[in-house]
Amino acid sequence: MNRRDAVMTLAAAGLTVMASIPRAQSRMVHIGVLGNLEKEASPTFPFTVKRLAELGYVEGKNTIIDYRTSRGNSERVPALARELLKRNVDLIIVMGPLLPVRALLAEKTTLPIVFCAIDYEPLEAGIVASYHRPGANVTGAYIAQPALAVKRLELARELMPGLKRVLVCYDAFCSDQLAAVEQAAAREAVQVEAVEFKAPPYDYAAAFAQGRRSGAQAFVGLMSPIFFQDSGRMSVLAVSQRLPAVGASNAFAQAGFLASYGASLEKIAARAGEIAARILRGAKPAETPVEQINEFEFAVNLKTAKALGMKVPQAILLRADKVIE
Repeated sequence: MNRRDAVMTLAAAGLTVMASIPRAQSRMVHIGVLGNLEKEASPTFPFTVKRLAELGYVEGKNTIIDYRTSRGNSERVPALARELLKRNVDLIIVMGPLLPVRALLAEKTTLPIVFCAIDYEPLEAGIVASYHRPGANVTGAYIAQPALAVKRLELARELMPGLKRVLVCYDAFCSDQLAAVEQAAAREAVQVEAVEFKAPPYDYAAAFAQGRRSGAQAFVGLMSPIFFQDSGRMSVLAVSQRLPAVGASNAFAQAGFLASYGASLEKIAARAGEIAARILRGAKPAETPVEQINEFEFAVNLKTAKALGMKVPQAILLRADKVIE
């Protein structure tokens, strides 16, 4: 190799190294996060921060993370969205439900928005043009939660053959999931006793008592940030009212629900961090495909089954990813 070729090779190698260095290392990056629970209670935020750090965006070192939470109060969301936009952030990550994304879009912002969509489907909600090419300034990762809610209804029917009526609670964060369950229940001649919660704290005791009085034989859980936070309280009441409950993630089964079925919240949180890092390095949200999380987790709690006086069929136990004994 002559001297000129050697210089060119070294220069090319230098450019490759420079290209691999995250933008976060050249200046302080400012990321806004809009959530619905406190940081410590969020099932997703810590994993997004962890993944961002692994990719070079370390909070407190070369990255500022500006977190805002509605604490489960949907009425606070628009004001929090405006507050974050005034902070001159480089990008906003939205955790969980659809409402915060809609609030940001209502402000006509062109700022990149990365959703961690746990409670809705972005295409059906109309916030992306397609999953392959989202268009505009919004992209992210999502869980097909309405379809999973229907799977929970199917699981309840497996656990309780002859099921004719179920209790379903919902709030502003998961009304589309309720619609999916009601449609599926109608096809199977199962009646739905739907109880709406408008603002925290939710009166679960009244809801479960109403479900029992109505003749509900099981409880089908939807995914909402408040339900996730209150899963322990809900499980105690479900057992006290003799209502087998099927929850929306492993955390619900761990908290005492009879069973749970849902996608991995850790995986979607990490994926949202990866997409955010990609955009911070120059990718355009309009051309960054939306990613669906397809890793599902099925858990059964045999302690709860015993408390309810139920025997879980062996065929169901063999399908479970986790059996709590």
